Amino acid sequence: MPQILSLNGLRALSVLMVIESHLSSLDTTPAPLKAILEAVNPGSLGVRAFFCISGFLITLLLLQERRDNARISLVNFYLRRSIRIMPVAYAFILVLFVLTLTTDLKVSGCQFATAITFTKNYGCASWIDGHLWSLAVEEQFYLVWPLVVARLPPRLAVGIAIAGIMISPTARAVEYLIGHRTLAWLPSNTDALMCGALAAYAAHYKKAFLIEAVSFKPFVLRVLCVAVMLLPVALSNRMLLGWFTVTLGPLLQAICATYLICSYAYIHHGWGFRMLNTRVLAYTGMLSYSLYIWQQPIMTEARIYGLDQSWALIFPVNLILLLAIAAASYHFLERPLVKLRARLRPTASSYEAPAPAERKVAFAP
Repeated sequence: MPQILSLNGLRALSVLMVIESHLSSLDTTPAPLKAILEAVNPGSLGVRAFFCISGFLITLLLLQERRDNARISLVNFYLRRSIRIMPVAYAFILVLFVLTLTTDLKVSGCQFATAITFTKNYGCASWIDGHLWSLAVEEQFYLVWPLVVARLPPRLAVGIAIAGIMISPTARAVEYLIGHRTLAWLPSNTDALMCGALAAYAAHYKKAFLIEAVSFKPFVLRVLCVAVMLLPVALSNRMLLGWFTVTLGPLLQAICATYLICSYAYIHHGWGFRMLNTRVLAYTGMLSYSLYIWQQPIMTEARIYGLDQSWALIFPVNLILLLAIAAASYHFLERPLVKLRARLRPTASSYEAPAPAERKVAFAP
């Protein structure tokens, strides 16, 4: 298992951005806080950062496996992904089924079908399950990209990744014009996934060059990247320059997010690096998948369950409850399966040898 500093912290910030965005839409959020949250609303940026991290880490793992074993076992890869993703996802779907039987919550057969088959990004979604669109994008990515990495030479794979990046702005424009405003298609999000994948190829084949590149004025470029990433968010929240925020804005966010992933993974200094590797953010990052999956039943209004009100769904109790559920999901569903996944992972050396004084934060993909 590669140990890459800062990735858990970046995942923590990504999921917190998504949760912040959902909190801003709830009537139970106190009005002053709600106004602040609505003014920021970076949920789409958080999801895009997740995609960049996934593209980077999955590609790096595959390349490492081929380096150390002269081949990539796609069977083992898909088994590992299934063990990682499906138990929590299907537990969530089961809970939705129970809630549909026992409360006023209405989840249609079509909604269950797209959730079970990881096709939520193409339709049949409501507030309670709509967030599964991003999980569907990742699962579809897992079906295609490992085949490319395993079967094609690096130059051709890199060319396909570049083509995927170039296609995305047009795919988003088409999706938006036909009224699918969530921009949830796989082609609409391949630029984020492929930016991460290209960074992984650079980290694997040109690591010295990559480290040299991210070593150039890291403080300035980190601040600049954060500003560039927030610009499309600010414009979109104010309904300005839609042609930019739909097409090129997400691509700029993906490029900057990928730079930050590489910068914080390989340049181990600065206050941002120290923050990302604190115990709190590292632990939140480990919970990020469960936090993401379980948030919607908590980040909702009581009336969806046929209740006039519920203290459990009111801020800040809803956040505390979500954290408790996510921790339980992580420790009782995710963690017990780590050893099983480890048996399916080929033995490999770490990508980086930490200095003795550095504290490593394990990241389990």
